[in-house]
Amino acid sequence: MKNNNFSKYQLLFNTSLNDILNKQGLSNDLYNMITYALNGGKRLRPIISIDMCLSLGGKLEDVINFAVAIELIHVWIMMIIVEIIYHFIKNFLNIRLKLYLI
Repeated sequence: MKNNNFSKYQLLFNTSLNDILNKQGLSNDLYNMITYALNGGKRLRPIISIDMCLSLGGKLEDVINFAVAIELIHVWIMMIIVEIIYHFIKNFLNIRLKLYLI
């Protein structure tokens, strides 16, 4: 994939992602949480999906919803992992402090 295609697909994906999120009729709070979680990142997974589809003769309309779903699932899983790690560390430290410092 050439660099100019990467930037083009990234812009295309971000535009499509915003269009799809705006069509959902989400409350402002939920919309802000989702866009905050999606802020940043290279969008490598959806860009690879778009590039593969277009390289094999497909159309953007064939793959864009799939690409958005991949990114949303990835971000959702990462948020869950961070939450699990946070609670594990918090509870582990709490137990260790109770055992040895009290």
